[in-house]
Amino acid sequence: MRGEWFRDQNGFRYSAGEASYYEVTLGLNWKPKNWLMVRPEVRYDWSQAQLAPFDGGQQPDQFLLGIDGVIQF
Repeated sequence: MRGEWFRDQNGFRYSAGEASYYEVTLGLNWKPKNWLMVRPEVRYDWSQAQLAPFDGGQQPDQFLLGIDGVIQF
């Protein structure tokens, strides 16, 4: 599990104006084989922005699902 906070103090990086952006990610490492690791994760992003920053300016928050794999040799 991890959490992050990013403050765009002057609205320089994103067009949503001055804002704080937050995220929390929960992930899992699964080893079905000695040489393979699968890592699914779910992430939640939200913002305290003047304008909604996600989904083309429509949403103040979003969920993301991701997965990756590591092959060791």
